[in-house]
Amino acid sequence: NGARKPWTFQLDSRLMKNFSIERENGSSLNFQVYLRVSNILNRENVLDVFPATGVAGDDGYLVSANGQSALAAIGSDPTLSEESYISAYNWLMLNPDFFTQPRRFYLGTVFSF
Repeated sequence: NGARKPWTFQLDSRLMKNFSIERENGSSLNFQVYLRVSNILNRENVLDVFPATGVAGDDGYLVSANGQSALAAIGSDPTLSEESYISAYNWLMLNPDFFTQPRRFYLGTVFSF
């Protein structure tokens, strides 16, 4: 079903610590240190799918008539490898735009004065 996409789930977190440094003139310099973690569980959520198959990792070409004739042509040529063709094609199907990004860590500061 190319019209529906699977459920997604992502757990994010942000830890913050505030600091304040008093100046000689009575004002203070405030800053915050934070650590943000996106996709803590490192889950690979599917964001998009191929319309023909409804899955993110297969567009259905290899089982189609055109794909079968391409495989037959490769199989009849002794200089080409059908296994290499299928491996390269499967590598091409790993579209990074179809999945969420992996776990990421952000460390930063915010200053206010």
